[in-house]
Amino acid sequence: MLNISAEPSVKRTARGRGLRIAVTGFGPFPGVPFNASERLIRDIAETRPRGIPAPLVTTAALPTDWRRALTELRALTVELRPDILLHFGVSSRARGFVIETRAYNQTSGRADCLGALASGRCVRNNAVGVLTANLPAARLVQRLRAEGIAATLSADAGRYLCNAVLFESLAMCAADGARLAGFVHIPPLRPPEEGARLSNGFGWDQLRRGAALILETLAREARHRG
Repeated sequence: MLNISAEPSVKRTARGRGLRIAVTGFGPFPGVPFNASERLIRDIAETRPRGIPAPLVTTAALPTDWRRALTELRALTVELRPDILLHFGVSSRARGFVIETRAYNQTSGRADCLGALASGRCVRNNAVGVLTANLPAARLVQRLRAEGIAATLSADAGRYLCNAVLFESLAMCAADGARLAGFVHIPPLRPPEEGARLSNGFGWDQLRRGAALILETLAREARHRG
């Protein structure tokens, strides 16, 4: 049985002035009873990101629910107005970090954690067909690979909720032009206490180090953009 929470799991790790950073993962969904992105953001919430002075970091586990995921994302963004909005999600094809560069205004016919389908064919009605992520994607891949961590670029985030969340985030960015937003796919690792690793050696050590490096890089970028 899927463990579906009635309320979003939101945790703030620090308060103060400086960058406002929101990091989300997803809860379980059909075929993925343990979502590594949900565990990853819990780890991020419990560890101060390096290279980011006095941040306000908020983490939230979005439900893998076509209706609630976008509703809770919008509410979180309106409340926090983050400088950086970073999403993590699981992909069965990922062998390391997959930095998504595009989001499509389309939904799939795939059911969510409640067995429900998207209410329409578009993420947003009367919106453009494609939005480009404004993260420094190539730089992220370069920095991760320099640390021996598997990373690739992707121009197709699928048409499931990962893509929908990325599209909605970028649409909100376009409305005020102030934020960095993007999506990173990670492998479907088993819980870290099981010592899970992929055949290429990618495991929780690389996942945690890479996530910290991504946040550090984005914080520098956000400060540079002023």
